Amino acid sequence: MADTWDLIADLYKIALMDGEGTAWQQTETRRGQSMTRTIRPLEATIAALELMKLDNAGRRPDKALTDRAR
Repeated sequence: MADTWDLIADLYKIALMDGEGTAWQQTETRRGQSMTRTIRPLEATIAALELMKLDNAGRRPDKALTDRAR
C-alpha cells in the first residue's frame, strides 16, 4: 500500500501546481510515433481521491485504476 500512497502524494503535487491548464506533460516515442501524456490538476485530484477512497474501505485498487492514475 506504500506504493499507492506514494502515487497519491505525487498526484497531489501535480494538483497543487499553479494555473488551471496543463500541470504535467510527458512526451515519449513509441514505435516511431511521438506520444504526449498530459494531466490537469482536477484529473490528478480525482484520481487521488479514488485511490484514497479504496484505501479507506480497506480495498486495494485494481490494475486499471492504478495504471490510469500513473
